[in-house]
Amino acid sequence: MAETETKDLNQKVSALEKALEREKAARKMAETLLEQRSREIFESNQSLQTQMNEAKLQQLQLSFLTGLSADIWNADSVNNIVQVYLRRSSEFLNNAQCMFFQLRDEKTHWKLSSVMELENKYQQNDIDKEKIKTLIKSFQVDALLEAVKDAGGESTLQPVIAFTDESSEFQYIYIVPIFDINDNRGFASYLYSDHTQIDVLKLQTVESSRSMLAVAIQRQLATVNLNNRFKELKKTYKKLDDAQKQLVQSERMASIGQLAAGVAHEINNPIGFILSNYETLAEYIEVLNNILELYPNLAEQEAQNKLNQIWHDEDVDYIKEDLKELLSASKGGLKRVQEIVAGLKSFSHSNESADLTSFNLNECIEDSINLVWNELKYNCTIDRKFDDNLAPIKGSSGQIAQVIVNMLINAKHAMDSGGTITVQTQNIDDKVQVAITDQGCGISEENLEKLFTPFFTTKPVGVGTGLGLSISYGILKDHHAEIDVQSKVGEGTTFTILFPAYSE
Repeated sequence: MAETETKDLNQKVSALEKALEREKAARKMAETLLEQRSREIFESNQSLQTQMNEAKLQQLQLSFLTGLSADIWNADSVNNIVQVYLRRSSEFLNNAQCMFFQLRDEKTHWKLSSVMELENKYQQNDIDKEKIKTLIKSFQVDALLEAVKDAGGESTLQPVIAFTDESSEFQYIYIVPIFDINDNRGFASYLYSDHTQIDVLKLQTVESSRSMLAVAIQRQLATVNLNNRFKELKKTYKKLDDAQKQLVQSERMASIGQLAAGVAHEINNPIGFILSNYETLAEYIEVLNNILELYPNLAEQEAQNKLNQIWHDEDVDYIKEDLKELLSASKGGLKRVQEIVAGLKSFSHSNESADLTSFNLNECIEDSINLVWNELKYNCTIDRKFDDNLAPIKGSSGQIAQVIVNMLINAKHAMDSGGTITVQTQNIDDKVQVAITDQGCGISEENLEKLFTPFFTTKPVGVGTGLGLSISYGILKDHHAEIDVQSKVGEGTTFTILFPAYSE
């Protein structure tokens, strides 16, 4: 019995030992799994922290680049672009002390031409400013350029002692080349007191932003050049406009010179018969004065006899009728002189655009015909086909008269044997049309294309300058008018001009 109990006890102990071994093994496995899982969680946390840091840095990079892009594209000068870049990059680099160097090539050496120091709100006191100024004055320009050259023209991080012999609390300088334009080079520089302040990834981001800055500067310089070019073109245009006005006036005066003899003749005719009428009128006045002297003594027979004798001998009844005709003819002659002088004055006046007024084209054409009539009257006739209800046009009547005069003279020159010049006006929708047709020699098709080219003329040497039609074309364009030419060799030519009708 005792032996049986011992055996059972041993079996139980053995079972407990085996259970304990199994539990130890399970615990060891659990500890191993726990350690492995803890390591995985730690590594996952580390990865997540790295990702968060990278995301935060990327967010800072994105904020820096987008903010920089918006600011530099809105800057209105290269100086403002540089200031924006310095401010933005300094803030991005944890408020690093920032400066801008501009160097100028003096042919024999490079010289520091200007320094822009960004006002840093994190500077401790005025002593910091003085230290920075002292450091700037001691900077060796050649060493700075050599360092950038060795870096292949890219940004470079260098020890401060490489550029100055002066002692300084700043240990490192990050140099960023910004521009190289003509004989000027610009560099942004960031100063660090020790290596712990330096974030390499941020420095790389600043380096990447250089291309954006270069494009903004080039764009601004292009804008400045474009503005300067525009100003030059504006000045050139003004000179050309002044020259055009002088050319128009010169052509106008040349036309007046050609018409001077004819105008003098036109004025001489009415003046001649006015003087003749004046002599006759003086004789009539003497007769009338004799009659008036007898008037107080009309009660006496002798005075009556003398009055009857004078009345009969001088044919006073005829004088009475002739006086009306003399005065009427003289008035007409004076009016003719007045019209010629007014037309000449209007034609020669260099009307400016500020003097544009509405006027009747029929009246302008009539004035032009009067002005050149002495040129036309001997072998040309004018067939007027005027629309009595012609709408007014707006512009310079003097300049339009010059165009009409040129057309009439050209028509006369085209008809060696004389002929009829037809001038027709009419309203066409919202336009006013004038057509001038001659029966002359016509214009060949190849010459029609060159008709309005300055100095081109088909007239013989000494007849015309070749400027009349080109200047007329310019005047019509200024008046927003259209001109068309139809011609057949041997049959004649028609110039058709369409003006915009003017309405109040």
